Amino acid sequence: MEPLLWRCLVHVLPWIRPGGVFMDAGANDGSSSVRMAGLRHPIIAVEPLKSNVQRIVEMTFGLDVQTVHGGLGDAAGTGSYPERLDMAAGRKPGASNQIGLLPAYQARLRLHDGDASAEYPVYTVDMLMHKQNLSFAHWDVEGGEPALLRGAAATLARDRPLFTVETFPLSNSTRHSELMREIDTAGYRCMELDEVCGALKDCRNLMCIPVEINVPACEHARYVSSGHGHGVGGHGHGHGRVPSHGRVLW
Repeated sequence: MEPLLWRCLVHVLPWIRPGGVFMDAGANDGSSSVRMAGLRHPIIAVEPLKSNVQRIVEMTFGLDVQTVHGGLGDAAGTGSYPERLDMAAGRKPGASNQIGLLPAYQARLRLHDGDASAEYPVYTVDMLMHKQNLSFAHWDVEGGEPALLRGAAATLARDRPLFTVETFPLSNSTRHSELMREIDTAGYRCMELDEVCGALKDCRNLMCIPVEINVPACEHARYVSSGHGHGVGGHGHGHGRVPSHGRVLW
């Protein structure tokens, strides 16, 4: 989790409903899960790569963290990736051991001659949250966020958790528009943080807030509208080096 995003999470803590779990999906090596566990909420860490799951279990030993091997989408199913992507022992986690729907990952996901395929289950958020409540979610699923939100519709309507997602308003404007529509449909508005969150310079984190809650914008953040009707103004300090394709609401 990037520095400004973490500070924004701390800023919004008073508006997060108690009694539920925090979810960290696309948990990678578990670093964000460990950090969120320090906020004294139970954590569910969701990760598709087996080698990363093993690392999360090691990183979170003794903490209130449940690790789920799998991905998230809008329907239950199965996903796969070339087994060679699982890290060798001792290899440093990072972008090289992530998978997703973004164009940057497509070449990596192609099977080569002789490659074995590793499978993982795909869940919906609603499946995982069927018997528990969600207070906050850090959803960093590398392009799968629109489908994830569709699979979280019942949970979002019932629990009204705050959540974060990544978007690419310039380099992947079609997916950005789809994501903003899903956020709006769920009855949320979002702050865009003025912080690069990936290899592409327009990668931005969004902190998403239910429209019925009035939360001042985080430092170096600004509320943006999807353009579909739910945006509400805030007071941020972001400098907006890469403009969002959403309408800025100061």
